[in-house]
Amino acid sequence: MKKQISLLVTVVLLAGIAMFSACKKDEVKSYAMVNLIQASLSAPIYKLYANDVSLIPNVLSYGDNTAYLDVLSGSQTFKIVDGTVDTMVTKISNSLNTNIHYSMFLIDTFPKVHSLLLADDLTPPSNGNALIRFVQLSPNAQIIDVVNTIKSSTIFAGLTYKDATGFKSVSPGVYDLAIRCDRTTDTVTYNMPTIVLSSGKIYTVYTKGILGATGKEAFSASMITNLY
Repeated sequence: MKKQISLLVTVVLLAGIAMFSACKKDEVKSYAMVNLIQASLSAPIYKLYANDVSLIPNVLSYGDNTAYLDVLSGSQTFKIVDGTVDTMVTKISNSLNTNIHYSMFLIDTFPKVHSLLLADDLTPPSNGNALIRFVQLSPNAQIIDVVNTIKSSTIFAGLTYKDATGFKSVSPGVYDLAIRCDRTTDTVTYNMPTIVLSSGKIYTVYTKGILGATGKEAFSASMITNLY
């Protein structure tokens, strides 16, 4: 009887150790924060997975973004699935650092989808300012300048495909951003709708689409709020 009790105690202790070890393993999981932005042309709606774990409950359409999602840090394989027919489009591998925020842009023309991964420094701006950066994702736009037409001042200049600026400190307020893609004539290619940049917030503006195209895939720009 004593042997049976002793054996039972041993089993319980081993089970407890196993459970404790499992909990400890869970505790050491670390995460990055990833915002996926769909800027891939001619693409259907996408389902998104990281190491075969679904990232969003629905689908991601052209011009949409997921906001920041917790994704296990380390080596991750993102699987992009055509949400209309449930077939895989591509796999994209990236290495993510713990506690770092990232913007992962899905770019190029379907089905040749790949990504542009940017680390996002979300340190709040100082002195009551806002922060803004610009990402050029229009494949056939050669050189882009971004101008605030209200003050006739250039905010960013000389960006080519896949270029991304750092976050720039600007005064909060109303901005009418004009995007110029032809330096020979200084012609405005696209006027963004009026935007308001608020104190303490961080923003990303990115171009997408094709110069000369019409409809959904015409050249345009969108803005994301990275820090509210």
